[in-house]
Amino acid sequence: MSSNDETPTGSAKPKNSQTSFNKYNKDSRSESPAPSRDVATSARRKHKKNIKSEQPVRINMIVETDELLMLNRESQQTEYKGIVRMPQNGENYTLEGQHRRYYPDCEYHFPFTRPWQRMVYDGIQNKYFSRQAKNWRCLAIYLAGFLLFFLTVNMTMFHHLADRLNMATPVIKMSQPYLSFAPVGTKPAHKLIEYNPDNATDIQTMRKKLHDFLLKHGRAKGQIKRFGPCQEDNNFGYDTQQPCVFLKVNRLLGFHTKPYKHSEDVIRDKLAHNDYASLDMLLRIRVNETERKDRIWLTCTSWPNKRAVVEYYPEPAFKTRYVDADQFTDIKLYNEKITFQGKSDMNRLVALKIKHLQLNENNRFNCKMWAFNIGHSHSHVGQVHFYIRIKKTNSILDKNQGINV
Repeated sequence: MSSNDETPTGSAKPKNSQTSFNKYNKDSRSESPAPSRDVATSARRKHKKNIKSEQPVRINMIVETDELLMLNRESQQTEYKGIVRMPQNGENYTLEGQHRRYYPDCEYHFPFTRPWQRMVYDGIQNKYFSRQAKNWRCLAIYLAGFLLFFLTVNMTMFHHLADRLNMATPVIKMSQPYLSFAPVGTKPAHKLIEYNPDNATDIQTMRKKLHDFLLKHGRAKGQIKRFGPCQEDNNFGYDTQQPCVFLKVNRLLGFHTKPYKHSEDVIRDKLAHNDYASLDMLLRIRVNETERKDRIWLTCTSWPNKRAVVEYYPEPAFKTRYVDADQFTDIKLYNEKITFQGKSDMNRLVALKIKHLQLNENNRFNCKMWAFNIGHSHSHVGQVHFYIRIKKTNSILDKNQGINV
């Protein structure tokens, strides 16, 4: 081989490679004008790899920033009071079980917490009791207007009703007369008449109750003969074992009694055996027709003591002319109260003298009124019941047993 043909290997390869690359590049441009799918995929993977390589750097920067903030916070050496303790790395706030107190920047931990001083007046928002001054003024004006309207309407209605009110006529009318008794017991056992005939206090209490009761119904000084032995001079029998009880029937406007005049008027099938026997006997023993005319009959039975005896003064009946009324003519003031009692109201009272009572037991009495148009549908309609208990003790001491007998 000649010297001209000898060339270095290194210089020949670049020339051939450059030629071949240009040729390949030229051919590739002519054959595929767009990049292949493999090239695009590899480019995307390379981009994601670069992002992942940058992420740890960012996380490290955030951690370093948090540590710097924590160190800066500890360097301030702020004393936090109350129920919140500043957290350490990775910890949460803890509660110490104490009352909440204010400390710097606590509104970021409990934004709705306010001391009681700010509940009264909040200088930041200019509020009194969580309301501004103009709101309180509007509320005061509204309340004043509402009260004025309410009082005006009520006073107008009151005067309108008062002008039309007739004091001589009750607003609500009863269907029939009612019975009541005196003296009444102490609350809540107002139907129990309990006393000790040997106790001066009990005797005086019962005497005063009946004295006031008779005084309200037109009682005059001295004895009232129509009540027989039931007089104030003998303490109405409460110093003995034979007390007196007064029954009263109320007047009723517009009511007209239809009385029983003969024993044949009483229908036996409609009454109980004891009631029929008592009422039939009342009508039979009064031979004179005038004694049976215009009467509301009265009967009283006892239980469980069947031996008790009841005496009626002046008679076991009320006269209808003192019960039926078309209007009240004797209206007067009694202890600053309007009353409808007069001197004739003594005729609406009947005294009961009760004998043979059992000691230390509740003796029950049921008294009923009788007429064609007076019924007994309920325990308080047309009838009344009460109890009498006589407290009697024996002071004899049994020396053998050491107890009172």
